[in-house]
Amino acid sequence: MRCYNINCTYLIGIHAGIQSGHAQKEVSLKYLVKKAHEQGPQAVDYLTDYLENHKTVVVLNGGMYGDLLKVEKLFGKPGNTSFAWAAFRESEYALNGLLTNIAIILPEYIYAHKAIIGEYLDKVHGDDHYTIDVGDWKTLTIGRGEVVLRDPTHQTPKEIRYTEFELELIAMINPMKLMG
Repeated sequence: MRCYNINCTYLIGIHAGIQSGHAQKEVSLKYLVKKAHEQGPQAVDYLTDYLENHKTVVVLNGGMYGDLLKVEKLFGKPGNTSFAWAAFRESEYALNGLLTNIAIILPEYIYAHKAIIGEYLDKVHGDDHYTIDVGDWKTLTIGRGEVVLRDPTHQTPKEIRYTEFELELIAMINPMKLMG
């Protein structure tokens, strides 16, 4: 479990960290303090697990303001009920209400294999299918309209079918680089 922060390219150095902290606070307010019952229960569970058991924060260069608006639009889609997220806008006084950072809590199955899935995204809706060994006995099957992660190492073998939203999410964050 990790908190990914998509940051405005113009806010670098310590400011990227500060904006990330603001957005993370907004996630907690949105899902745990305010109307948690109106958010998806999976999102609340992921956020609680992250806060209790994980500390990793990833700050990505999300590009310019228009790029952040695209990220916000994607995260706000009705298909996203599983992941806790929030956008942060600076005050009118500080930066004229500018959207500076968006935080989202992502489980391992999203970020661990995003590079491989990203490489094969153009093949998802093709007639062929590809099975890729991703280590630790896990495989990804991509094609014929779906992406499936199989993990036979559990007592009951685990299978995750990526949703259309999850594939869009991976396609969006995959090319983003760490803030430098």
